Amino acid sequence: MILGVLSLVLALAYYLRQRGLGFARATGLAALLPPLVIVFYAFVYPADQELREVWDVAVLAGVFFGLVVGGFGAYVASLFQPPEP
Repeated sequence: MILGVLSLVLALAYYLRQRGLGFARATGLAALLPPLVIVFYAFVYPADQELREVWDVAVLAGVFFGLVVGGFGAYVASLFQPPEP
């Protein structure tokens, strides 16, 4: 699950950066995806009891890794953009 979500974070950060958002905004918006998925799986979908017990730590870890992967995706997108005149 987490690798799929981080792949989506990478793609979303790349897409947002290519659409002209700044580095910080693209990274920040993309980093919000893992906590949303963690909270959804902990409380809504099958309501996993084990995840519900540690959801707060999982959300913090999700934000951290989302920022890391989102920053990488935004950086890669900036490498492929043409230089501004």
